[in-house]
Amino acid sequence: MDYIYQDIVDMMKRNLKEVVQRRGAEKRRGQVWFHRGLQKLRKAFNKAEKQWLESRNEEQRKARRETYWKIRRSHNKAVRRAKREHEEKDSDRLEATLQDPKKWWWLLSKKKVTSKKVAQVDMSRVIDGEGR
Repeated sequence: MDYIYQDIVDMMKRNLKEVVQRRGAEKRRGQVWFHRGLQKLRKAFNKAEKQWLESRNEEQRKARRETYWKIRRSHNKAVRRAKREHEEKDSDRLEATLQDPKKWWWLLSKKKVTSKKVAQVDMSRVIDGEGR
C-alpha cells in the first residue's frame, strides 16, 4: 500500500509547476487603465481618511476631513482622466487599423464589442410600434 501511495506522490510532484508570487504595485486585473500613480493617490486618500476618522479634536477633525475630500476628489478626477485617455488610445489604435480589416475585426473582438454568436430572431412574432 505504501508503494502505491509513494508512486502517486511522485507522479504529482513531477507535474508540479513553480508559482511565482507577485508583490507590490501591480496592475489590477481587468482594469487596463489602472497605473502606479493612481495606486499612490488611492493609498494617500485611504491614509487621509484613516487620520480623519481617528482624530479626536473637533477642529483637527474638520481640517482633516477637508484634506481627505481634496485628496479623494483628485483621485476620482485622475481615475476618470486615466479611463478617458485609455479609451482615446484604444479608438486611435482602432482607427489606425482601418486599412487592414482582419486586424480591425481582431481588435474589435479583443475589446469584446463583437462576438461570433448570432442572435436568433423570432420571425413568426409581429411587433407593432407599441411593442406588442
